[in-house]
Amino acid sequence: MRSVFISYDHDDQSAKTDVESVRLNSNNLVSFHDSSLNEPVYNMNGHVNRRMPNDPASEKVRTIIKNKLNESSKLLVLIGRDTHSSEWVKWEINTFQSIKNNSDILFMRIKGDSYSSLPKNVYDHSIKNWNMSELSTWLR
Repeated sequence: MRSVFISYDHDDQSAKTDVESVRLNSNNLVSFHDSSLNEPVYNMNGHVNRRMPNDPASEKVRTIIKNKLNESSKLLVLIGRDTHSSEWVKWEINTFQSIKNNSDILFMRIKGDSYSSLPKNVYDHSIKNWNMSELSTWLR
């Protein structure tokens, strides 16, 4: 079974749910393990970590995500309205590329979006518009 890390801006949680529904639909012959974070990571004060990836206070979150990226065979990047400004999505892409040598990554806009772009400094990647059939094929 493939292990897929889904990188997305948290405003696009519903798009992540759409992707997960592919796996739950018995009409699809797609099986994958979602290795992305399902719960927020808390800091030592018990609060959700909202710091940028380069902040020393984010070390625990970076370590958890890096381990999950390392366990993943694929990276799905969901592109929504604010993804281009997400430092975490940018960090996840760059980290996956450094671990996996630029291997299997799909950049796909969320349903209903045809214009959003990649985070700054992430170049040379094509972005697909939402297409459940193409996503299902890629996940196999």
